[in-house]
Amino acid sequence: MKVSYYPGLEENDERYEKLEEFSSLENGFALSCDEMEIGWNIVNKNSFTRHILRSKYFLILLPFLYAITSKQFFEFTFTFSCIFNNFILINIFALIFDKIQKEIIKKAFFACVEMQEEKLKSYQPDLIIGSSWGGAVALALVLKGSYKKDLILISPILSVIENLSSGIMRELLINRTVAVSASNNDSTKNIKCHMFISDEDDIVDDSEMIRLFTDIKRYVNPKNNNWTYTLEDFGGHRMPDLLDSPKFKNILDGFLCSKNK
Repeated sequence: MKVSYYPGLEENDERYEKLEEFSSLENGFALSCDEMEIGWNIVNKNSFTRHILRSKYFLILLPFLYAITSKQFFEFTFTFSCIFNNFILINIFALIFDKIQKEIIKKAFFACVEMQEEKLKSYQPDLIIGSSWGGAVALALVLKGSYKKDLILISPILSVIENLSSGIMRELLINRTVAVSASNNDSTKNIKCHMFISDEDDIVDDSEMIRLFTDIKRYVNPKNNNWTYTLEDFGGHRMPDLLDSPKFKNILDGFLCSKNK
């Protein structure tokens, strides 16, 4: 059995090492870690920094950035005209920054999806374990019809990406629904998926994530009972002890056993 691990944005992700330990046990599996060259390090070809520098709004933003960080900005007098001018300046900066943020999140996300689609052409795993950003990418591959097998999602930042990008996930849902309706062929109906989320997540709103996950399940296949989730206090977004927990091991064993039959 082949398993791919899609990591999140963390620099030091210890989950892959733990999964390597599991891969050598009795119900072993072939494990690969599919990096997406994401994050803030400009060396990475898919970094947020590179996407910011390539943005069509970046040059427009620079004079406003200079203006609100200049000495004159902090030495204004409390006159109506000065307060009004600074208020306008800050709001214009915020609007342009919002445009850049939505653009870079969307471009970086789809660049990761396309990168994994290329890898899937030569290596098709039986199970993808996606963490945080990687979990959202894995789910996007299912919605695009590029991946048709099983998933384990660990704190996928679905709602964060959805909110910061003006609706990437729902855009994928709509496109998938139209495509399935046109072809009358739902190739994702047998997919099994389990999501682990922490009710003490410091990054993601768990209720929002469950709502979006439920919507995706409804669109993928409303009669599919193999889309489940576990909501517990796993120690915040990074869930440091999750892979050592009996619940994770039972879920993973369930996936492995069903494939090895």
